[in-house]
Amino acid sequence: MIETKFNLFDFENIILPNIYEKVNSKGETYYCINNFCGLNKKRYVEYSGIDLTNFEWDGNEVYICIDTESEIYSTLKVGLIAVNSWKNILKLKFPQVQFDIVMSISDGIEFGITPSVTLRLYAIRNEYHYVEADSIENFTQPVLIEQVI
Repeated sequence: MIETKFNLFDFENIILPNIYEKVNSKGETYYCINNFCGLNKKRYVEYSGIDLTNFEWDGNEVYICIDTESEIYSTLKVGLIAVNSWKNILKLKFPQVQFDIVMSISDGIEFGITPSVTLRLYAIRNEYHYVEADSIENFTQPVLIEQVI
């Protein structure tokens, strides 16, 4: 996970990220945001099928934290705007592919830290969802799952 504090320079990369496709060694497409958390250094990825979805989960993580905010509201608002923007980008660029966008929220109270939001996305393969909607109660943080169909 890349942990950077949110600033105005990051705003464009969060709200309007570069979402693109790549191909693994077996010719399967996978999807990336910005620098894919630095995981795209190899020429060909060996992951396939469900493991490719898990790889997207690891690589497509965006951490949002506003240094000056002790309340979650501004951070949450940026996260929700990003979810809607990502959804529109995905529908436009990849209309035949189903995705999940997952937003987890930390109010920071438990550890005395600044509130934050983490966004991730992955393609649905073989009806596999990294985060199943019926298991959402198991999370200690609030979670939003936005399905892009």
